[in-house]
Amino acid sequence: MALVVASPSTSESVLDASSLLPFQRAIARDVLDRDGVIVMAEGLGAASIIAALCAVDDALLRERPLGERGRVTLIVGATDAIKVSVKERAEALFPGARPPLELTSETSGDARSKRYEDGCVAFVTTRIASVDLLSGRLEAKRVRGVIVCNAHRATEVSGEGFVVRLFREGNRSGYVRAISDRPGDLTRGFSSVERCMKALMLTRVHLWPRFHLRVKEDLDATPPEVIELRQPLSENVLMIQQAIVSVMDSCMSELKKSRYIDTSDLTLESGLFKSFDLILQRQLDKVWNVVPKRVKQIVYDLKTLRLLADGLLKYDSVTFLKYLQTLRASESREAMWLFTEASHAIFEYAKKRVYLLRRKAAAQPPKGLGKRALPTPVLGSDLVPVLEPMPKWTLVEEILDEIDEERRQGGELLAVAASETVIDLTFSQPYASQEFNDVDKTLKYKQGATLIVCKEEHVVQQLEFCIRYGAEALMRAHWTDYLCNRGANNVAAQVAKRRGGVRTRGRDGGRGRRSGRGQPQQPQRRFSKLEAMQARIEGREVEDPALDLDGRTEESRLLATAAAEAKKSIICEKSREEKKAPQQVEVKPEHKEEALDLNDDEVIVIGETRTRSVVKRDTDSIFVYAHERKLNLLNRIRPSFVVMYDPDAAFIRELEVYQAQHPEVTVKVYFMVYDTSLEEQKYLGSIKRESAAFENLIRTKQHMAVPAEQEGWTDSPNPLPLSLPRSIARQRIEESREVSTRKGGGTLTIRSSLEIVVDMREFMSALPCVLHAAGFKVRPTTLEVGDYILTPDICVERKAIPDLIQSFASGRLISQVEAMCKYYKTPVLLIEFDGEKAFALSAAADLPRFPGQNHIITKISMLAIQFPKLRMIWSRSMQMTAEVFASLKAIEPEPVLEVAQRIGVPDADGDVYKLVQDDLNDMAVDLLRRLPGITDRNYRKVIAKVESIEKMCDLSEEELAAILEDARQAKTLHTFIHAPFAKDFID
Repeated sequence: MALVVASPSTSESVLDASSLLPFQRAIARDVLDRDGVIVMAEGLGAASIIAALCAVDDALLRERPLGERGRVTLIVGATDAIKVSVKERAEALFPGARPPLELTSETSGDARSKRYEDGCVAFVTTRIASVDLLSGRLEAKRVRGVIVCNAHRATEVSGEGFVVRLFREGNRSGYVRAISDRPGDLTRGFSSVERCMKALMLTRVHLWPRFHLRVKEDLDATPPEVIELRQPLSENVLMIQQAIVSVMDSCMSELKKSRYIDTSDLTLESGLFKSFDLILQRQLDKVWNVVPKRVKQIVYDLKTLRLLADGLLKYDSVTFLKYLQTLRASESREAMWLFTEASHAIFEYAKKRVYLLRRKAAAQPPKGLGKRALPTPVLGSDLVPVLEPMPKWTLVEEILDEIDEERRQGGELLAVAASETVIDLTFSQPYASQEFNDVDKTLKYKQGATLIVCKEEHVVQQLEFCIRYGAEALMRAHWTDYLCNRGANNVAAQVAKRRGGVRTRGRDGGRGRRSGRGQPQQPQRRFSKLEAMQARIEGREVEDPALDLDGRTEESRLLATAAAEAKKSIICEKSREEKKAPQQVEVKPEHKEEALDLNDDEVIVIGETRTRSVVKRDTDSIFVYAHERKLNLLNRIRPSFVVMYDPDAAFIRELEVYQAQHPEVTVKVYFMVYDTSLEEQKYLGSIKRESAAFENLIRTKQHMAVPAEQEGWTDSPNPLPLSLPRSIARQRIEESREVSTRKGGGTLTIRSSLEIVVDMREFMSALPCVLHAAGFKVRPTTLEVGDYILTPDICVERKAIPDLIQSFASGRLISQVEAMCKYYKTPVLLIEFDGEKAFALSAAADLPRFPGQNHIITKISMLAIQFPKLRMIWSRSMQMTAEVFASLKAIEPEPVLEVAQRIGVPDADGDVYKLVQDDLNDMAVDLLRRLPGITDRNYRKVIAKVESIEKMCDLSEEELAAILEDARQAKTLHTFIHAPFAKDFID
């Protein structure tokens, strides 16, 4: 059996002409010689490999004979960031090749057909690719191959697996090449890599970790200059971190006592990663309806604590305090971690980072009074803002000062060299021009921009403000915003407002709370600080000695005073600016943005507050970006200095690849990390987890047994059918053939296939993929009514549980069910659960004794009462849905695509085609159902016995009671019809 691959001469010439690194060429050659899944370490240039494969296919497309139809290469599974990176890498590495096209939902079907006819290499979504392959707009024989990005997401029911299966059914000689840079996701779960390869119909996996010999040889040849800077944590941050670790450890210990969770992966190190939440979710989904509420809350608390640990080293002190207060307000009654002793330390030290309450100094007693005892004066407190900046901010400013000094020293020498070269241009133009370009290139590289990279987007704005205005000005702006929003974020005020309590003065001059009879209660004992905090969290009130006569603590009073002063200063600043501003001049709309930029040049915008400050540093040559956006920053900016604000292994490898591709460039990297912090532990843990994942994949590859026919390609004229799951539809067809037509109820026709008309929007879910794998003939189209048409009379509206809840909230489900009942004889609502989760709407313990109107069970019950014609199907999984559909279609005729497309769509005359031929006036029926006394149970009786609404108005109350079979409803209807019309409306 021979495999059809790219021409060796063409592929080799394309790869040799590029500026790929040697190990990247080796990766491309491996997958060109033999299809498989490429698993790379993150940051080694997956976009460059995809660009190389696209360039090879584009070269082969140009070599086709004149008059031959073009071939198509589909790239599926790519995110927006991957699309941008691949196009940029294709233009940089392969200048002669055309970058891949992008076919989206905005591209019409005719435009896609024309692109397919001409031949192209294109990014397509899995929905577009599957719809075009099923509808015949794109023939599978004309597809050269499929490139799958993010292969770790491919499963048998995913969109990528669906496209590959449709491609293999009609084309056994094309290729399938997959690539992934997430090795950890391929080792999570049982046989993840085998399931991925089975879904993509591949038999080989290519592993390229960072410790691969060829990768190590290429990247270690010209390493970048790295300066590691370890920033110690402040005392307050260190105490908060220790408290968070203590609370997480306590939650882990409680979680290990549960019998529903495998405790092998429950370690403190694994709890720092987002994947830890996925591990717990995977274990608890199937038994979520029987898991105790305590275990559920601990799972939520661990996620909250992980986010809290990340926010401690990413948010400034003021923002972190606001985040804590928000958590206390939103999770005060449910969260268990708030009731631990360590949580008290988290709140206390978070406050100390922002402000302190300092007692006023006592006045010295006057001289000459001897030793006579004087009454102790009552001392107040002062609110002292601390505004502790992030520890790395000062380090960033020092690094930028060092870069400016180095840039200043290097710029003087290069300026002299550039000026001498310009003078030589007048004597020897060709030689001098080339020399000037070389000097300009050196100037560009050696005096390039400064790139500051952090992990997440919300840190970018903080760093930009900090660099431009300084850490002190930024913290003052955050403090002003905190004070201005103090009234909205005051948790104690919200709790007191919800209680509605009124403080009064007791008869004895003390404080008390009014009871039901107006008598003040006796003051309770003094609680400790921990007990008082727990009581405030639960919404209870305790007697606090720090409260003054108006019911506020001294801290709240001082904060309110500072907030009033801050608002007053902002108002004064605005009025001062308005007075200084000249007369308003009308600005044209096209120049409004420029005017705003001029006014906001020295303004720090934090939330809804605007604080004016003096610019401290020019940021024209400084770029701050988040690595999570995947913007291919190094090749875009070409920096000379890189400051890594957050440690990230993927970006470190990108730096190594960039330095190896440009050895003439000197890149100086400042690597910043908090010493002895959770950030450092998380960074080291990510490297360790990736190495362990590759070691696991290497062992799996050695012992993996893959059937040879799994790949699906062959050059035989009569290939064997693909190995698909058990075909439910094929089983039903064979059962129908075995039924004797002489017996009652036997089928009269021999069925060859089971067809289902599917709305194109449903291809965003996995159910069409499951139906196709089950043997159904899926026919995509645009439906106005329903999602699936099983027979000419059966229409199905599918709702997953999240979609069902959202549709009830928006009211969309009512209109959808009403349309199905109007146009089809058998409308069906399919409520589909996830096969990996519990088959229940809610746990029995969480079900209230008397569900309210907003409960999901109440809404479903009201829907069934309002639409008696509606049928409901509860499906455990998508596989069960396929079995139910096959059973419903057992003896029913097949749907007609053209008829399904017409239903619900008005024609040129305004008439709407419908299958329910009841000869009723829809407008009259709608009017009848809105009359008082007419319900969903009795309106059909009126339609059956009364010819029109006019005749109904002439009936007496006794005649209406005989028709409605309810004297009370008849009286209500008769009174409404014969009520006198108000003369005021006539005038």
